[in-house]
Amino acid sequence: MQCRSVRSAVVALALLLCCACGKESRSGIWKPSPLGTAADFRDVFFVDANRGWIAGGGYDIPGGLIGRTTDGGKTWQFTSGILSSSPTATGVKVHALHFFDAQRGVAVGDGGKVYVTRDGGGLWGEVRGWSGSSHSLFDLEFVDDESGWAVGLDGVLATDDGGEHWKAMANGKLQGRAIAFIDAYRGWAVGQYATAMSTPDGGRSWNVADIPVPKGDRIDFWDIFFVDAKNGWICGDEGTLLHTIDGGNTWTVQDLGIDGVRSAPKLERVARGDKVDVIDAGDRTPGLTLAAIRFVDKQNGWIVGFFANYGRSWILRTRDGGNTWSTEADIDGEELRALHVLDATHAWAIGARTRPGAQAIYVRDASAN
Repeated sequence: MQCRSVRSAVVALALLLCCACGKESRSGIWKPSPLGTAADFRDVFFVDANRGWIAGGGYDIPGGLIGRTTDGGKTWQFTSGILSSSPTATGVKVHALHFFDAQRGVAVGDGGKVYVTRDGGGLWGEVRGWSGSSHSLFDLEFVDDESGWAVGLDGVLATDDGGEHWKAMANGKLQGRAIAFIDAYRGWAVGQYATAMSTPDGGRSWNVADIPVPKGDRIDFWDIFFVDAKNGWICGDEGTLLHTIDGGNTWTVQDLGIDGVRSAPKLERVARGDKVDVIDAGDRTPGLTLAAIRFVDKQNGWIVGFFANYGRSWILRTRDGGNTWSTEADIDGEELRALHVLDATHAWAIGARTRPGAQAIYVRDASAN
């Protein structure tokens, strides 16, 4: 297999070393750590409190980008050209990562491509993903060192040898954005237009789920996460949050209890003689897209979300299984899209910047409650 090597962080990645690195969250619990690159990021994964990886890309970075740290996110080394060695392959992204240990990992991205590393992310070699696909793979899920799945707009791929070989599963038009498995057989995939499907047989067959989303709501689901065999959550556009306590047999809506998460028409007052009419001018306020959700147990969890085209992100925290939420961070200039929670004291969030300057990863203060 062909391998991509580490490029110079200064020459090949167009790093921005002298620009702003992001604003600290207003609560002070989540602190920005500068990355020195203008790239956008789509995933973050840590195997312990020090060793982690981030994945993304940028229009001035050919072939996608993966960064790695050994000090909890304070400093980073980058590898570019993951998905293509062509200098014209700009704008492509690595969308998801999974590492089994400090050395062995799997990455997926644009073009349905799958790559593996055996040296902690310095070298990446392509393995067979979707042959001829033009669509992205958006998410990865492994339940052990061998059994895993990847999902994208063409459906689901599965591996039984830790990512070395993949095969296409049934229901190729799943149009999935995120995937989660309880064990080697029972799993879920969610995606566009409130799509939610389950499998009882490791992905060979898929069934449409009964999801309590009002008809006509053309929301997208962005993430799904199970903390154990019973308790799981789905999140998406318009502050949508669903919860199951029976392994996905039934789902209920959880209200964030926070004003302003749903878009709303911007009403205008127009004077007509001695009367004032209130009209809908067709414009709307931005809704909150819940992009990623993680729990450490069935009570304690976090969500990252952003207001599209508004340049503002929230990080929300629950201590009661999602029944109530508080705003733990309110960050300008970011569209946070990825979250990794290692344990109750270690968590990281990252995404796309909507401000000038270099990107940052947001690290949760380990001393915070």
